[in-house]
Amino acid sequence: MSTLTVVQQWVGAEPPAFVHRATCRNREWARRHGYEFSFHRLESATNASWAASWERVPLMLDLLRRGRTVLWLDTDLQVIDHQHSWEHVLSSCDAAPDIAMLTDRSAVAHFLGGDGGNDKTAKLMNELLGL
Repeated sequence: MSTLTVVQQWVGAEPPAFVHRATCRNREWARRHGYEFSFHRLESATNASWAASWERVPLMLDLLRRGRTVLWLDTDLQVIDHQHSWEHVLSSCDAAPDIAMLTDRSAVAHFLGGDGGNDKTAKLMNELLGL
């Protein structure tokens, strides 16, 4: 079996129908290509000082520390073409990156300093990474 874990997460009340559909389709895609699939559901954020979207960071760090390769899929993302593996997607790029990230610009902009330097975000990332 692959060392790739496909991860999705929902934080909040009962997920809407589209989340159930996306999870079902993505779980099937992962199974088809021999990937582990993990769906995590939390009623609320575990740390009141951060937005619910930051719940993914400790989850991903835990998987990475256990030697897993992590493919995070936002909860509203559905893999439509089940014929192609993640490796196929990466190999179709000019140069396969060490890290491939598709984002809505929210967390990455903060982490990379795109918001002019967010001290709270930098402090949080340092704590999570143990720096």
